[in-house]
Amino acid sequence: MTENKFDIYNPVINELVSESINCSPDSWEKGRLSIDCDGRAINYKLKNSDSPDSANISDSLRQLAEQLYVTMRQNGDTWTEAFIDFFVEDDSWNFKVQFEYEENV
Repeated sequence: MTENKFDIYNPVINELVSESINCSPDSWEKGRLSIDCDGRAINYKLKNSDSPDSANISDSLRQLAEQLYVTMRQNGDTWTEAFIDFFVEDDSWNFKVQFEYEENV
């Protein structure tokens, strides 16, 4: 049985969400990890628009973001931006993931 590429992505995404929450201040009940890649460099932002408190991006978070990009690229999914929104809902953390792809012109 062939492994679905999403079965490969999900563990990395789950680790990325968990590390994003760990890097966030305790005061946050939501946040957004933004990752962008221009094919040469990967940039990261971890923000909460409702809080003046800053997050600290760990080496683990950087490595997981790079791992996500590389893993997806190796499977034919080359995105330019990724957004992971994480939030507390019904007393537990949830998340949504969105990818932006370069349009072929």
